[in-house]
Amino acid sequence: MRIRYAVLLFLTAFWIVIMSVDGVFAQSYSWRNDVSPDLEGSWVKAGQRCEDSGSLLMIFSSGGYRWRKAATDWGYARGKYSWQPGSGSVSFKLQRFEPNDSPDFLFTVVGAEMRKYTYASGQLTRFSKCR
Repeated sequence: MRIRYAVLLFLTAFWIVIMSVDGVFAQSYSWRNDVSPDLEGSWVKAGQRCEDSGSLLMIFSSGGYRWRKAATDWGYARGKYSWQPGSGSVSFKLQRFEPNDSPDFLFTVVGAEMRKYTYASGQLTRFSKCR
């Protein structure tokens, strides 16, 4: 009985956390091209160096972001941001042919650390701000 209660408690807590991640299921988004000042600039995957050409790098600017996986392996994600001044959380939705109001990523900035959460896979990746 205790195990069943513990599992039920865990699942309830897990569901509450999932439902409250930036209010993804309940929030009304205001999409814009300009990036949050907290997120703007270059970020490198935690444990890697900004100067190394093989490091995973993300560069945020208006209208989307670029990423580098290797010296000659670059990509670009065009889309829109949704953020409130001072919140530290920035939602991002990819530009698609079919209109969609749901975010694809959640970027959370705390000081010099940024966490990228991918809604489709549930993957969380940590980054550090490049100086």
